[in-house]
Amino acid sequence: MNILDELTNYIADKMSLEPGENLFYNSMPDEPDNCVLLQQEAYSTGVPVQIDATCYHVKVIVRNVSNSDAYDVAAMVYRWLYTDKEDTAEADGLVKLSDTLTVATVPLTEPIWYKTDEKGRKYFVFKARVFSHRII
Repeated sequence: MNILDELTNYIADKMSLEPGENLFYNSMPDEPDNCVLLQQEAYSTGVPVQIDATCYHVKVIVRNVSNSDAYDVAAMVYRWLYTDKEDTAEADGLVKLSDTLTVATVPLTEPIWYKTDEKGRKYFVFKARVFSHRII
């Protein structure tokens, strides 16, 4: 299991994005202008041995030609990583990524402006911790 692949498929389903077309993990191609990237960061958060879990640090980067659209897409990704419930008031900290994988998510930051690139595209970023059952 690849946690980024699982997260990408989940976000694609919730937001009608297409993995490999406008939703990527690990690296972001120069095209299309409007897309979402998920990256795993190399932070280490200890989890007690008694808890059969792994903690992942995930960075989400959204690029769009429109500043407001970039923020809105980032806010929607944030929302779906916060909870998979239709009503956010029912959030319980768990997100069902697939029939076989439910994770606990902890958003660390809200979407914030990151940069404007040489083509004038706007970037927003946020980070989250994702706790999953231990893979190895």
